[in-house]
Amino acid sequence: ASDPGVAVSLADGAAVRVWHEGTNSMTVTGQTEHVRTALRGLIFRPPEQAFLAPEDPETLSFEVAVVVVALGQRFNDPMPADLHALPRDGVAFDVVFRRVNQAPHMFVDMAYFSGSQFDASVAMPGLSVEDADARLDDEFEITFQVSEESPGGAVRFAGIEGTSVTRRMPLKRINQELEHLRFV
Repeated sequence: ASDPGVAVSLADGAAVRVWHEGTNSMTVTGQTEHVRTALRGLIFRPPEQAFLAPEDPETLSFEVAVVVVALGQRFNDPMPADLHALPRDGVAFDVVFRRVNQAPHMFVDMAYFSGSQFDASVAMPGLSVEDADARLDDEFEITFQVSEESPGGAVRFAGIEGTSVTRRMPLKRINQELEHLRFV
């Protein structure tokens, strides 16, 4: 693999010899049919540090080159140090890893919310939304709904009041507006 952080391995390499498995350059030897079968189970793993931060790119691409060298009839002879003089053929192809988008999480700091006789509305502090895959300026859609079994009331969020409120805005603004969320 062209990226030094990519790990290459085989799903099943029982009938072949493998050198440097788990690195970005692996060597497989054996009978033609066994090598062909083993290569059907190539596994590519992205570098461990890929996609850790929201600022990381959405994709990681690299080129994989498979080179086949004809060793001829070798009977327990050691592998030649230089394979470049032997007949060879190869193919190259691109592999693209895409970031897996995890669902955002909503957190609540309070065990319950309550109102008073002086204010019919109920403040709902302590709510926040986080998403490990998102930047603060990425847009999200958030929806609040009052249960149909509720004896009444509505939600007031970002200047809109209703039994169902849906807004689309950046994550940073969602968290700012959540500071003023009220049940009315």
